[in-house]
Amino acid sequence: MRIANKYNIIDKPNQRSSHTTPIILGGGVVFPIVLVFGSRFLHLGDNWFILGLFLVSLISFIDDRKPLPT
Repeated sequence: MRIANKYNIIDKPNQRSSHTTPIILGGGVVFPIVLVFGSRFLHLGDNWFILGLFLVSLISFIDDRKPLPT
């Protein structure tokens, strides 16, 4: 939690939240990292699929970092 606090990747609950305690954001960034390493070592995966996954992951991470207006 200290690292998450340092980089401000904690979601604090508000009236619209479905959670009641603070949670860490950005956990989905692990999936494209695993896919890249897996595709390189096992020779799997399509380059366009990996690029698309990175774009979706990047947009999702930006959405996690930038709060919506209430």
